[in-house]
Amino acid sequence: MIDRESFLKKVIRLSAYGLLLAAAALLAWSIFTRIDWVEELPWYKNYLVFLEDLRLRVEGLPNRWIVFIIIESLFLLKCIVPVAPVSLVCLISSAVFPFYTALLINLSGLALMFSVRYVFGYSLGTDKVVKLLERYENTRKALEHDGVENPWLLFVFRFVPVFPTNRISGFYGSRKYDYKKFLLFSLLGYVPRLLSYGAAGRNMFQSFSFSFLSPLIVIFTISGISMLAVNEILIYTAEKSQVKKNQQSAQFRKESKKDG
Repeated sequence: MIDRESFLKKVIRLSAYGLLLAAAALLAWSIFTRIDWVEELPWYKNYLVFLEDLRLRVEGLPNRWIVFIIIESLFLLKCIVPVAPVSLVCLISSAVFPFYTALLINLSGLALMFSVRYVFGYSLGTDKVVKLLERYENTRKALEHDGVENPWLLFVFRFVPVFPTNRISGFYGSRKYDYKKFLLFSLLGYVPRLLSYGAAGRNMFQSFSFSFLSPLIVIFTISGISMLAVNEILIYTAEKSQVKKNQQSAQFRKESKKDG
């Protein structure tokens, strides 16, 4: 039977390599491929027509707050069921709204998503939330070891895309962690990705151009490297936690023999 922790480490490592390979492939595409022939492809023309039609429909709405409500609803729904990825929602909002408006919309949506799961964990309690993290053994051990005391670990969990967003929010809520600090470091961890999605979204009408691909190349590269680094940190944290438990167990046996 395959050890679950070892399997998860391999998944994180392979995911990191996948992101780095994707970044390299996009970089090679943007350097060596001319965009001219892509623009003549029928499916690409239909894609551009679809985007232009979407943009015109949004701009023609009598009240653009409708789009804002839809986007925020997607973030809220993300707390309950795995609907559209956060990255896709951010790209869509960045494509139909000005850059800074889209950034504020995405930040408010993420704040809503984090807050709902925080409250859920707050009301559920630590024991039940920890059980929900059983599938993510290294993440759970790192959180239990010093996650509450170290706010920058929360920043890392938000920055690196491989960790379970909702379950981490629930864990911090269950520990009655300071809400303002929780929200601040959660949003700070997501800002680099939001800036990247925003820049890419503004250039969705030139989806194979360097202006569209460069933000994705940057975020794929940073995410891949950070995933490799965090994977090693989690391994170290888990090993350190195990050593501490072994020492406590040895001390307990030693005291038991004395009492005996």
